[in-house]
Amino acid sequence: MQEPRVHPPPIPGTSRPLRSRRSLTVLVAATLAVVGALAAGAGMINPSKDVPRRSPSPSAAVLSAPTVNPPAPSQRPQQPPQRSTPQPLSRDTLESTQGFLLATDRIGWAATSAGLYRTLDAGQTWVDVAPEGWTASATTTFVDADTAYLASDSLPMTLAATHDGGRTWVTSTIDDPRIVGGPILSFGTPTEGFATFFDTRGEPHLRVYATVDGGRSWTGPAVGRTPRIDASLGKIQGPSGGILYLVSGKYDRRPFNNRFVMSRDGGMAWKTHTFPIGGPSPRAAQKWIAGFWPEADGAISMAIRAGERGSVWRSPDDGVTWQLVKALPRDVDVRAADFVSATEWVFTNPDGSGFRSTVDGGTHWRTTRTIDGVQVSPDSRTFASVDAGWAVERCRTYTGRTGFCP
Repeated sequence: MQEPRVHPPPIPGTSRPLRSRRSLTVLVAATLAVVGALAAGAGMINPSKDVPRRSPSPSAAVLSAPTVNPPAPSQRPQQPPQRSTPQPLSRDTLESTQGFLLATDRIGWAATSAGLYRTLDAGQTWVDVAPEGWTASATTTFVDADTAYLASDSLPMTLAATHDGGRTWVTSTIDDPRIVGGPILSFGTPTEGFATFFDTRGEPHLRVYATVDGGRSWTGPAVGRTPRIDASLGKIQGPSGGILYLVSGKYDRRPFNNRFVMSRDGGMAWKTHTFPIGGPSPRAAQKWIAGFWPEADGAISMAIRAGERGSVWRSPDDGVTWQLVKALPRDVDVRAADFVSATEWVFTNPDGSGFRSTVDGGTHWRTTRTIDGVQVSPDSRTFASVDAGWAVERCRTYTGRTGFCP
């Protein structure tokens, strides 16, 4: 009898899977970042005020595994070299963007193959704030307006962290011959997080290091394993809100099992959960996760897509039970979502023509169109508020001259 065909869960654009440095070189061969337009003085959105990004709640996970071969930290903050005055970035520099974050309406980060840049004026001008002597990164993670973490692209691996916008850096070295590639960096707060590596034995073996002092030191490794989950490719998704997760796929002629697993400690421990059932989330529909975010009271919110319908749910007990927050309109694609706060949400149109947003948790909606035929990529965007965002424009040869595409 022929084995039923498997439909693995689609990977949403917000996920950031573990990648080697080779896969972090450029975004797409023929894309131009919209932030390039900002550097040239012509932005899509005119920012008006600083709106700080909501800080996530601390992770409830506690590193309980024994410390093995702890890396020797460098306690003395590294002073960056003398920088030039802020200036626009060239289009060629922005074309090699490896990641970016607009943390407030005016403060943001951009990592490129040429450096690590920070802006205080929404991208009009930039300053390279990379640590002195830093060459290239296997992983770059921006946590908030002041906090960034870097992992070197060579072994022993150096992890660098700044909590003052790149003015000073602290470094720590992980000398572990059994780690492979760059880490998945997941943070519940700016100072508490995990660096998750794959073991030289390959999947599902994980080696997890933890920091509780903002990257000044890392303890570990604690041993973890990627769990098996029905009809899944077994690829870790996230982090989202400091959470790693995997979602079941679906076999033909078999019901969807409505299971997902998540870890709040970098992959050391995983818990199996059941998707919420009811209303916009029918039992039979295949589901996947668009994002998590922690609430100030310790609850977890989750956005999912069930079939063709998106919805937002809230759990007061770490995913054991779920309460419906909002069924999203059918013309809102939850797969390209930025949940700026508990009530400010932005969704990018699948065709890249604009956005749907709300400031009151879905009671009222606004439609915004891009200018000059710009087609933004739903997979590469960041919003600090419903009025300020950056995105990558998708340039295609068959569409001709549109927006900032030559």
